[in-house]
Amino acid sequence: MGLNEIIEKDFTRAYKEKSEHEILALRMLKSALKNASIQKTGKLTDDEIVKVISTEIKKRTESAEMFLQGKRNDLAAKEQAEIEVLKRYLPEQISENEITAIIDEVIRSQNASTAGDFGRVMGAVAKLTAGRADNKMIAELIKKRLEEKNKIK
Repeated sequence: MGLNEIIEKDFTRAYKEKSEHEILALRMLKSALKNASIQKTGKLTDDEIVKVISTEIKKRTESAEMFLQGKRNDLAAKEQAEIEVLKRYLPEQISENEITAIIDEVIRSQNASTAGDFGRVMGAVAKLTAGRADNKMIAELIKKRLEEKNKIK
């Protein structure tokens, strides 16, 4: 059973159970998946679905932060609840230690040592961790590792 079918099945279950926050999150996800499918002019693969889900989570995370800044905790909590629903469909997230090990290996294999190498390293690490790690955290770890490497030299 593909990811799309799982999402459809969960949407039907949530609808029958009248789980409002789940229905809202899954309805918006289904809409985003349909739009992505139309843009692609074909059926989405599970990897493409994971990218759409990651994008939706990122949007909601940014919205929640803005709501918190505006002291709208009720709306921030709603966004957070939707994020939790969407996270169920992502592959298991890898730990910070595993990400650091991947970053170190990419830096070593590409012989990267300066901040100018950030883009190459980020691209390679993002491919290796696709959907299993937050790109913002990856970027921070890469910057930290490259800065440490510069201090050693």
